[in-house]
Amino acid sequence: MRARLAFGLVVILAVGALAGWRLASPAATQKPVKKTHAQTTHSAGPTHMAAINPLPVGAEGLASIKETPKPKPKPAPTHSAVSSDLPAELTGSGWHLAFDGEFGGSSLNTSQWDTCYPGDDQSGCTNTGNSNEFEWYQPSQVSVGGGTLNLTAASESTQGSDGNTYPCRSGMVTTGQSFNFQYGYVQVEAKLPISTGLWPALWLNPSNGDWPPEIDIMEHWTTYNYYGAYLHSAAGPIIENDHVNLADSTGWHTFSVMWQPGKIIWYLDGQEVLSTTQYVPQQAMYFIANVANSTNGPGCNGTMQISSVKIWQQHS
Repeated sequence: MRARLAFGLVVILAVGALAGWRLASPAATQKPVKKTHAQTTHSAGPTHMAAINPLPVGAEGLASIKETPKPKPKPAPTHSAVSSDLPAELTGSGWHLAFDGEFGGSSLNTSQWDTCYPGDDQSGCTNTGNSNEFEWYQPSQVSVGGGTLNLTAASESTQGSDGNTYPCRSGMVTTGQSFNFQYGYVQVEAKLPISTGLWPALWLNPSNGDWPPEIDIMEHWTTYNYYGAYLHSAAGPIIENDHVNLADSTGWHTFSVMWQPGKIIWYLDGQEVLSTTQYVPQQAMYFIANVANSTNGPGCNGTMQISSVKIWQQHS
């Protein structure tokens, strides 16, 4: 989703991990930098790469290079937990389930999940690098029950530990200190909040803290019946499909991404919606799910529910 805009030279650190290795060490303490976002009507073609020095998300529709449109995703099936069996998208041998983020019981598994960005005080945080976000993340807005993770945004004036007052409090989780990986297949079953001002996202951020790159599995805004899938590359343009139609925007969907050394493919409910063989990140990353608030006015009410986060990797 959004990475804190780093001022100055971008230092691209090589990550000494072979494809398919889980990195045992925690992520760097530097926090991610989210890109800015503007609430605008999307009008670009279904799959393209935007120009270098892009406009904010939601206004990135500069179709400089178009690709073959992907089939319209089929309606989502009735909600059920994602099976640990191999998804149909995984072909070849050597695949194994490297991370299994189920949400049983009545409390968050804190050995898997943090409730703020790596390096932040886990009692509360925000994205200080993005002037288009107006929320303070708190553990109280993260709950587990009935087999689902609930990230709840609430329109409540909240004093942050940074001394600022925020009109919204919300929830987020990351694997920044528990699971960092290079390449794999990420599959998330989620139900999005369709509400004014909300900006839920499922994304991968660099473990070393240097942005870009960033792989956005899903970014959704306000009450739209579509979402965006993006690659913010370290050396090239944004690669995007900023208008992925949701046949049932209020229902459960499976959002996935296949990240391999030479290719990335995004999926909605098992149907390909975007792919690229250019500017593929070659470094370790970690997973984030959050519900941001993109308005300083009315709004900020809703919950993103997640029943499963699974990451498969392939032995070389």
